[in-house]
Order: sequence, then structure tokens, then C-alpha cells
Amino acid sequence: MRRTTNHNLFAGLHWRLAETGSFQRFTMNWEPSVRTPNIEDNPLHQVQETPSLSTRSVAHAAGISSSSVWRILRENEMHLHHVQRVQTLQPGD
Repeated sequence: MRRTTNHNLFAGLHWRLAETGSFQRFTMNWEPSVRTPNIEDNPLHQVQETPSLSTRSVAHAAGISSSSVWRILRENEMHLHHVQRVQTLQPGD
């Protein structure tokens, strides 16, 4: 069976050519933000207050990426854990 190209590829190329006049992808010159003590303290404080928070919610509240939250927590030897309920063993087990 012969594989065919997905129509979304051509739709994207058409859009890019119409918008930019080129087939080249647009790349942004992204510069990493500087991590200040204030940026580090915010996620640490949130996790200390409420350890059940997810990294996504902490990142959203702090205005940084979730990978930055993970990095900050790891550097401060903190780890988020989700509580999971399980069955307990009874004395007769």
C-alpha cells in the first residue's frame, strides 16, 4: 500500500507562504529569563504551604514553565508526591 502525504502538510505550507511569503519556518530568538531569588521563592513557598499542588498549577501561578518548577524543586531537594489511596491489610490477611 502506497503512503500518501497528509493534507495538513499542504495546508500548512499554503498558509505559511500566504502569511510570510516563504516556505521557511519562522523561528523566534528566545532568550531565557534570568532566575531571580523571587522567582525561586514563589514556587518553594507554594509547595511548602500546599504539598499536594501539581507542578503545572505552581508554574501557572508563578508565571514560569513547569520544567523550571521541577528544576527549582530538585535543586532544593524537594519532590512532589501525589497521595494515592490503597487498600490496607487486615489482621487476618
